Amino acid sequence: MPGIKFPPPDKFIKNELKTLDFLATNLPHYLNDKFGQLARDAHNASQVLRNRNSFNFESFVDCALPKSKYKNLTIHFGGNISVEDKAYEKATYSLSVSQSCDEMYPMLRRFHFDYITHATRVGRKHPQFHMQYSGKLSEGLKSSGFDEAKLVYMMPEFDLPRISSVPMTLALLTNLIAKEFFYWDIEVVKFFSRSEWKKLVKQNEDLVLTPFYQRISDFIGSTDNKEKSELLTTDFFYVGKVV
Repeated sequence: MPGIKFPPPDKFIKNELKTLDFLATNLPHYLNDKFGQLARDAHNASQVLRNRNSFNFESFVDCALPKSKYKNLTIHFGGNISVEDKAYEKATYSLSVSQSCDEMYPMLRRFHFDYITHATRVGRKHPQFHMQYSGKLSEGLKSSGFDEAKLVYMMPEFDLPRISSVPMTLALLTNLIAKEFFYWDIEVVKFFSRSEWKKLVKQNEDLVLTPFYQRISDFIGSTDNKEKSELLTTDFFYVGKVV
């Protein structure tokens, strides 16, 4: 059957709680000005979500890119996992980049990364793991003062294309943010190069990325697949229950 095997919801949520615990307790004091809010949000969420069969977390970090006209950036990110009858109902992660000093175009970028199951009811099949540009505002962004009426230039109701992507987790997304937005900051690079953090990220890679690429390798090398002429990009990646 096409598609990638994903961890059971309870195992996956447990993994995300582990990341929250790490962010809540391991960020050093010298990063308080940049990641202090993230640590506080992670601590609060880990307490609330401890005994729930779901995961909903949002936070942000501030960033001032050197030698760039885009200063005073805020990186908003988070994940939302909901489960029904021990099966995924929704699993999505988001990454938004805003610039508070620009009242006309406050949101510079917004992406979300979705996981679609074989049982997900869709109008047509979607890539099982995909990235989309823009999308509707999350509750966290709304509470931060963003108004959808001021983001019409991003056309959030237009949901195409869905671009095939890799599985996402909170640790992988946080690591991506550190790599892309704080490459210039020696203190941030130092922390995210620590063996404890890299061990956590490696566990996440083993959990979702290793099976992802292994399944792709199996599909490409399958004799049955070569006889059926199924395409990796439009047959294997696409799933969903068409209704």
